[in-house]
Amino acid sequence: MELVKQNAERGITSHWNNKFKIEIKDPQCGTKVLPIVYKPVYVESGEHYVLKVHKKSDREQVFENVVDVSLGTTDWTHAHEFGHCCGLPDEYSYTDGVDETVKYYKPDGTLSEAISAPFDGKDPKAADATIMAAYGCTIVKPRHAWNIAIEVQELLRAKIGRKITCDII
Repeated sequence: MELVKQNAERGITSHWNNKFKIEIKDPQCGTKVLPIVYKPVYVESGEHYVLKVHKKSDREQVFENVVDVSLGTTDWTHAHEFGHCCGLPDEYSYTDGVDETVKYYKPDGTLSEAISAPFDGKDPKAADATIMAAYGCTIVKPRHAWNIAIEVQELLRAKIGRKITCDII
């Protein structure tokens, strides 16, 4: 289990940490820019997700609140699955012959443009490939942290009662 945790943390650190900054604008206090750092916390109860480790797995996945991985799961795959734990969808289709699209909510409440989600993912070298769209691709985009900006914005608005705006830069 310790090896799996180390691989997961290495994947999260190398593929997600310090890739984004959140810009917080407060009409009274000005603008603050902070790095986004993800830190998994393993607990005995009250978990958001259960990490289920298999000796061997044909396919890692997040289904409901269970993260299925194996002893051989790569750092990259842990990082991709962690993206799902943060609320990110796959940017590819599971249906052969069907190219789907994905849209993300922006911090201002509008929807992003449709993102192509082809069957079985994109070529990792494609210009629009990302960690959520192509096996082995390490590119992350601001849209992958918009949900963090939305949560921070809602939390700060509720706590201090001002029109705080947040964005990912």
